[in-house]
Amino acid sequence: MASISAYLLSPKPLLLPRSSLTTRPSRHTLSPFRLHTPHWIPKLRVRVSVPVLRASAEVIRPGGGVETDKLPSDVRNRAMAAVDSCGGRVTIGDVVGRAGIKFGEAERALQALAADTGGFLEVSDEGDVLYVFQRDYRSKLVAKSFRMKVEPLLDKVKAGGEYLIRVSFGTALLASIVLVYTTIIALISSRSDEDNRGRRGGRSYDSGFTLFFSPSDLFWYWDPYYYRRRQIRKNGGMNFVESVFSFVFGDGDPNQGLEEERWKMAILRCRPVLQTAICRRMKDGSTTDLWRDPWLGSRSLLEILGGQMDREAGRGLTCSRIIRDGVWRPEDYPYTAQLAAEIHPIIIDASQTADTWSWAGPGTGGGSGLFCFRSCYDLVRTHHDQDEVYFIWGKGIARKMQLCAYRLLRGRLMTRDRLLRFGMQIPDAKCVLCNVENESMGHLFFMCPETWHIWTEQCAQLRGVGGDRDIRSILSWIRDRGGREPGWARRAKVRLAASVWHIWKERNRRIFEGLATPPIGILHNIEFDVSVMGP
Repeated sequence: MASISAYLLSPKPLLLPRSSLTTRPSRHTLSPFRLHTPHWIPKLRVRVSVPVLRASAEVIRPGGGVETDKLPSDVRNRAMAAVDSCGGRVTIGDVVGRAGIKFGEAERALQALAADTGGFLEVSDEGDVLYVFQRDYRSKLVAKSFRMKVEPLLDKVKAGGEYLIRVSFGTALLASIVLVYTTIIALISSRSDEDNRGRRGGRSYDSGFTLFFSPSDLFWYWDPYYYRRRQIRKNGGMNFVESVFSFVFGDGDPNQGLEEERWKMAILRCRPVLQTAICRRMKDGSTTDLWRDPWLGSRSLLEILGGQMDREAGRGLTCSRIIRDGVWRPEDYPYTAQLAAEIHPIIIDASQTADTWSWAGPGTGGGSGLFCFRSCYDLVRTHHDQDEVYFIWGKGIARKMQLCAYRLLRGRLMTRDRLLRFGMQIPDAKCVLCNVENESMGHLFFMCPETWHIWTEQCAQLRGVGGDRDIRSILSWIRDRGGREPGWARRAKVRLAASVWHIWKERNRRIFEGLATPPIGILHNIEFDVSVMGP
């Protein structure tokens, strides 16, 4: 493993003495005919200067101060926690993934820690650059940084100050409530005594209002760590003191954990893309779920078979059911017998001790199955063709039609095959337009006999055939031809969006309203929308 220094010191500037050339002649060339220059005219000097090359000021220089003190405390603490969790040998990607900070922040934090604690860089056998820190790097950093020495003391002082403020406010609030309540009771009691004076037999008076005070309420005010943790609310809600405090001061930071939630949502949006590059390496199949794990290529049997599976019969089964003596036996199970041609080519790795997950993304070193951030980034970046998205979202087209076409492009329309894939029980999986084939996005919009006539008419209106019958091929055809005829491209986009919208609308009308429109009526509605939105 090669090692390089982490200290990229900028060289000292090369300062050359400036030489000057004057017009004064040599002593050996004096002439009696030389004209003397008046003393009040300054002598001209020709200076020759050499440019100085200076290194970049962005490089962190050890010894020029504590670089870690320039980092935010949260970034520094998260980076150090990531270094500890990785055993003192981390890459920038490891810190980003574990600490949840930005790439630039992680890079600056590692450079500052290396400069202050004597860390260095190493290049792994896979070509990754590792930041290596010694085990006692924390003690070195604390000994060098005055800020890290006083931060624990400042935190204690801050917690104590918050504690005193809360105690003072709670005491004053409770005292004022008791004082006001006592005053009101005294006034009502004196008024009642005057009204009942002279009557025979006194009656007790009940104000109808009772103040209940629990000792735990006082300790709740004296909790110095209220803002550092989320309060667990019971189903019964907050008590009186908690309600008053919430009304006066609020319930803490409403954006607490917002950045982490955003990253979680971003990762979930990329999950369908990353799932295509994750597969299982099989040995005996004892730890691989037969139905739900993507062991058949990058898909699971639940996605392939959908509603054909018997949930009770397949519950709890593993792939060991169809592996015997290290050889695939899909014929032993009725649901996998029909997929025998796809299962037999899958290699069973006998060198492994158990089934493992494998990464099949681009750039993984010849299919080694090792995960790397670069491969993940390339896969997510190249998966979506943004030109198609921007091509759909044009001007002059109704938003509902654009959204429907966009969801069809992304495969997000809730057709019956997707409902079955999600495990929902529906009475019939047939296409509601033809009642022959199972409903899917490809069949409903392009292969159904009812919609085939619609696309044939639209292609005739556009004077051409849009390639294969799927939305990506049609968009590619429109984009290629639209480069030569911009006006025609806009009309084609309008017709595409209107056709997709009215086919989906007709499908929903037949399912939810029980009403049917003949194909000629659907074509009439499409032509009407095209005339309204067209140029």
